[in-house]
Amino acid sequence: MKTRLVPWAFSVPFFLLAFCYRMECGLLALTFCGLAVFIKVVVDKVEHVSFDYRIALHFLIACMVCSIAFGIHVGAYSSPEWKSVKTTIKAFAGCTDYPHATYEDNPSLYDSVGWDESLVKLVPMFFYMDKRETPEALEHVANSDSTYLWELRANPLGTLKTRLSDLANPVVIPFVGLCVLLFIIANTHAERSVRFTARAVFIVALAFLAYLVVRGRMPYRAALSVILPAMGVLAGSLMGSGHGFRFLESRGRFFDIAFDAVALLMLAVLFFASTRLGKVLVLFMVLGLGLISVVRFIRLDARTACHRVCSAMSMWLVPASLVVFIGAAGCVTVYKCGPWSEDYHELTITEQNGDAIYSYAENNPDLLVIFDSAIGRYGAVPRDVWSLRWPVNQTNWGSLFYQYPWFDSTLKSAGFKGTPTTEDLFDDNVRLVIGSDYVYELMRQYLTNLYGDVQMTCVDVIGNGLRVYRFSKD
Repeated sequence: MKTRLVPWAFSVPFFLLAFCYRMECGLLALTFCGLAVFIKVVVDKVEHVSFDYRIALHFLIACMVCSIAFGIHVGAYSSPEWKSVKTTIKAFAGCTDYPHATYEDNPSLYDSVGWDESLVKLVPMFFYMDKRETPEALEHVANSDSTYLWELRANPLGTLKTRLSDLANPVVIPFVGLCVLLFIIANTHAERSVRFTARAVFIVALAFLAYLVVRGRMPYRAALSVILPAMGVLAGSLMGSGHGFRFLESRGRFFDIAFDAVALLMLAVLFFASTRLGKVLVLFMVLGLGLISVVRFIRLDARTACHRVCSAMSMWLVPASLVVFIGAAGCVTVYKCGPWSEDYHELTITEQNGDAIYSYAENNPDLLVIFDSAIGRYGAVPRDVWSLRWPVNQTNWGSLFYQYPWFDSTLKSAGFKGTPTTEDLFDDNVRLVIGSDYVYELMRQYLTNLYGDVQMTCVDVIGNGLRVYRFSKD
């Protein structure tokens, strides 16, 4: 069957885009594409078909380009200073991105590194102003906690639902559905190399996703690092080969049905972790994809009109499905994030709070304005990327910024001490912006444990009820 080279020629920009998204995403894309090339070589040899070595040439060029990109990345962070930064970031992420035991559940673990209960609650909120949060302490806590395992054993269904909640977002579900669609079409393909590639990619991708679920870290950015390269390779293998359904023979029926069933089950699992809109999306996708899967289980005579209709469908199924699913993803995104949605309301409040913090910092250039990370949605820092409005005298109370050398030097050049610490909260030119009563009580308890009686004086109220505090010791 004739091989189309254009999809393979796009492998270089595809890999570079994957590397730009996340390095792990680029490496996984390279792995998937390598699997596709290897399977095609083996299948062509078994079927005594002449392998088109231009495919291997495109893949080797892509590997060279990606090796250069990977080398630049490694070289840029090879200095001792950057190695130390990366070690700290990895340890910090281990305490913020994964589930951990509460202080009540494992006091000995936290006592061993000198953390009290209030600090244990602050760390997952990206708080990084305490000198006890050393790389060694963070790494010890991250590596000594097996909460992610006993949570699964104690409440498997509830834990699974919680860990899949980000992946079950209505904006992300269409990408999962599109990936399953591409797999079902590829698993239906008349060419063996396409079918085997689809199954290999599916197994590897499912293994990575299962690991993320078991480990307790399934934000959609991590899941998309697996799903997007899988989609790219599946679509590329389909467009790079001839089109056509393969009507099943009895000896191949079991494996085809089994793979389709597992793929549909993977999508159906999201039904239980989805919101109401997500459940509707998953239901329609499972029904639609199930119908596509069933079509190929019908054994038809090659001379019938139905066969001709199915053959025509197979030729246009991939582009038509792409249009439909991408359109659905766009509509859901607008619906989920449009002016009438809850997310839009939350995002509007976040942007208003960000503007209020910026304005307060700009109106008080001599003050260092620190805000709690919970003010930003998902702990994010409020930003205005369009106007690049970024007062130098404002920052949140932690996150990855605190690890970078440039952050300390930037604050020093602005006339402040440098990277803020808890002790700096008592300086006359420092203010802390708090967005909720819970954070206020947590911060009061944290400071009381460290310094005894502490005065937290509200000096201003900005934005949507954000309170600006000045601290003093009795």
